[in-house]
Amino acid sequence: HPTSQLVALHAMGKFPYYWIKRLSQFLTLQTSKELLMEAISSSYSSESAELAGRIESLLQHDDPDVLTYAILALANINQTPDLGSILQTFSLHEDENVRKAAREAIKNFTLKNFSSYLENELGFEE
Repeated sequence: HPTSQLVALHAMGKFPYYWIKRLSQFLTLQTSKELLMEAISSSYSSESAELAGRIESLLQHDDPDVLTYAILALANINQTPDLGSILQTFSLHEDENVRKAAREAIKNFTLKNFSSYLENELGFEE
Protein backbone atom coordinates (compact mmCIF):
# COMPACT_ATOMS: atom_id res chain seq x y z
CA HIS A 1 0.00 0.00 0.00
CA PRO A 2 1.49 3.38 -1.00
CA THR A 3 0.77 5.10 2.33
CA SER A 4 2.54 2.43 4.36
CA GLN A 5 5.45 2.53 1.88
CA LEU A 6 5.72 6.31 2.38
CA VAL A 7 5.80 5.86 6.15
CA ALA A 8 8.43 3.11 5.83
CA LEU A 9 10.59 5.23 3.51
CA HIS A 10 10.33 8.17 5.88
CA ALA A 11 11.44 5.97 8.77
CA MET A 12 14.39 4.67 6.73
CA GLY A 13 15.53 8.27 6.34
CA LYS A 14 16.38 8.39 10.06
CA PHE A 15 19.22 5.85 9.52
CA PRO A 16 19.59 5.55 5.74
CA TYR A 17 22.95 3.75 5.89
CA TYR A 18 21.11 0.69 7.29
CA TRP A 19 18.63 0.74 4.42
CA ILE A 20 20.79 1.33 1.31
CA LYS A 21 19.61 -1.79 -0.55
CA ARG A 22 15.95 -1.14 0.26
CA LEU A 23 16.12 2.55 -0.65
CA SER A 24 17.86 1.66 -3.92
CA GLN A 25 14.83 -0.38 -4.95
CA PHE A 26 12.68 2.76 -4.93
CA LEU A 27 15.18 5.01 -6.75
CA THR A 28 14.02 4.20 -10.28
CA LEU A 29 12.28 6.11 -13.04
CA GLN A 30 9.35 3.65 -12.74
CA THR A 31 8.61 4.55 -9.10
CA SER A 32 5.62 6.86 -8.54
CA LYS A 33 6.54 10.49 -7.96
CA GLU A 34 5.34 10.50 -4.35
CA LEU A 35 7.36 7.41 -3.36
CA LEU A 36 10.35 8.52 -5.42
CA MET A 37 10.56 11.90 -3.73
CA GLU A 38 10.34 10.25 -0.29
CA ALA A 39 13.06 7.75 -1.25
CA ILE A 40 15.32 10.58 -2.44
CA SER A 41 14.61 12.54 0.74
CA SER A 42 15.37 9.47 2.87
CA SER A 43 18.70 9.03 1.05
CA TYR A 44 19.75 12.63 1.68
CA SER A 45 22.09 12.00 4.62
CA SER A 46 23.23 8.51 3.61
CA GLU A 47 26.74 9.40 2.35
CA SER A 48 26.27 6.36 0.07
CA ALA A 49 27.94 6.24 -3.35
CA GLU A 50 25.46 3.50 -4.31
CA LEU A 51 22.44 5.67 -3.54
CA ALA A 52 24.11 8.66 -5.21
CA GLY A 53 24.50 6.57 -8.36
CA ARG A 54 20.84 5.61 -8.28
CA ILE A 55 19.80 9.22 -7.71
CA GLU A 56 22.07 10.39 -10.52
CA SER A 57 20.17 8.08 -12.89
CA LEU A 58 16.99 9.99 -11.92
CA LEU A 59 18.35 13.20 -13.45
CA GLN A 60 16.63 12.02 -16.66
CA HIS A 61 13.25 12.44 -14.93
CA ASP A 62 11.00 15.05 -16.53
CA ASP A 63 9.38 16.29 -13.30
CA PRO A 64 11.07 19.42 -11.90
CA ASP A 65 10.16 18.46 -8.32
CA VAL A 66 11.98 15.14 -8.64
CA LEU A 67 14.96 16.90 -10.25
CA THR A 68 15.06 19.45 -7.43
CA TYR A 69 15.12 16.72 -4.75
CA ALA A 70 17.69 14.69 -6.70
CA ILE A 71 20.05 17.64 -7.15
CA LEU A 72 19.94 18.63 -3.48
CA ALA A 73 20.43 15.02 -2.34
CA LEU A 74 23.38 14.48 -4.70
CA ALA A 75 25.10 17.60 -3.42
CA ASN A 76 24.60 16.56 0.20
CA ILE A 77 25.73 12.95 -0.34
CA ASN A 78 28.76 14.30 -2.27
CA GLN A 79 29.75 10.90 -3.71
CA THR A 80 29.12 11.62 -7.40
CA PRO A 81 31.95 11.88 -9.92
CA ASP A 82 31.57 15.08 -11.98
CA LEU A 83 29.10 16.50 -9.46
CA GLY A 84 30.32 20.03 -10.13
CA SER A 85 29.61 19.83 -13.85
CA ILE A 86 26.24 18.13 -13.25
CA LEU A 87 25.23 20.99 -10.95
CA GLN A 88 26.48 23.57 -13.47
CA THR A 89 24.33 21.98 -16.17
CA PHE A 90 21.22 22.05 -14.00
CA SER A 91 21.90 25.66 -12.93
CA LEU A 92 20.84 26.50 -16.51
CA HIS A 93 17.70 24.32 -16.48
CA GLU A 94 14.45 25.74 -17.90
CA ASP A 95 12.61 25.35 -14.57
CA GLU A 96 13.29 28.10 -12.03
CA ASN A 97 13.12 25.79 -8.99
CA VAL A 98 15.58 23.36 -10.56
CA ARG A 99 17.94 26.25 -11.32
CA LYS A 100 17.64 27.52 -7.72
CA ALA A 101 18.28 24.04 -6.31
CA ALA A 102 21.34 23.58 -8.52
CA ARG A 103 22.75 26.97 -7.53
CA GLU A 104 22.13 26.28 -3.85
CA ALA A 105 23.74 22.86 -4.26
CA ILE A 106 26.78 24.46 -5.92
CA LYS A 107 27.18 26.78 -2.92
CA ASN A 108 26.88 23.89 -0.44
CA PHE A 109 29.15 21.63 -2.50
CA THR A 110 31.79 24.35 -2.76
CA LEU A 111 31.57 25.21 0.94
CA LYS A 112 31.72 21.55 1.98
CA ASN A 113 34.76 20.89 -0.21
CA PHE A 114 36.49 24.07 0.95
CA SER A 115 35.91 23.16 4.61
CA SER A 116 37.23 19.67 3.92
CA TYR A 117 40.30 21.14 2.24
CA LEU A 118 40.98 23.47 5.19
CA GLU A 119 40.59 20.64 7.66
CA ASN A 120 42.32 17.79 5.84
CA GLU A 121 45.00 19.58 3.86
CA LEU A 122 45.80 22.56 6.06
CA GLY A 123 44.90 21.21 9.50
CA PHE A 124 42.36 23.89 10.38
CA GLU A 125 39.34 22.99 12.48
CA GLU A 126 35.98 24.72 11.93
